Amino acid sequence: MRIIAGQYKGKNLKYPKNHSFRPTQSKVKEALFNIIQDRVGDSVFLDLFCGTGAIGLEALSRGARKVVFSDENTQLLKQNLQGIPPECYQVVAGDIKKFFKFNQEKFNIIFLDPPWKEASLYEYTLKAIFEFDILETGLIICEHYKKIEVKNGFPAGKVRTYKYGSTYLTVYDHATQ
Repeated sequence: MRIIAGQYKGKNLKYPKNHSFRPTQSKVKEALFNIIQDRVGDSVFLDLFCGTGAIGLEALSRGARKVVFSDENTQLLKQNLQGIPPECYQVVAGDIKKFFKFNQEKFNIIFLDPPWKEASLYEYTLKAIFEFDILETGLIICEHYKKIEVKNGFPAGKVRTYKYGSTYLTVYDHATQ
């Protein structure tokens, strides 16, 4: 696993060597950044359920001003952040409820990829994003298994789903409301 473009292109990322870990596939990551490329530069980017931080690190590499990483286990993330200037990121360790309780930031792009076995986290997280008003005009991207329906979690606005095998990216564009 590595960063595929930008300032940190080629940086190798550490990841767990177990079967329960499900990293975003390279083709999906590349497609994601092709979709959002015009919006990443100078953005404040939130990587929820970030795992190793691969998506947020890719955003930093491609010009995001700041990335906030949130996950229950941040051990590998912290290793992957070595060599990245600390003023470019913030790490929030703990569950998603803790994140919303203490967060003071607003974001231009929010990426979420909860464990697929916990599908209820999509609904909870989307509801909380709007309830806590943390999205500036911008994007919410949900990476999810094809059998998980997330469109109903969004208010009126532009929602589009991109399909890559069994992985779907559902993108909500708050700018078009």
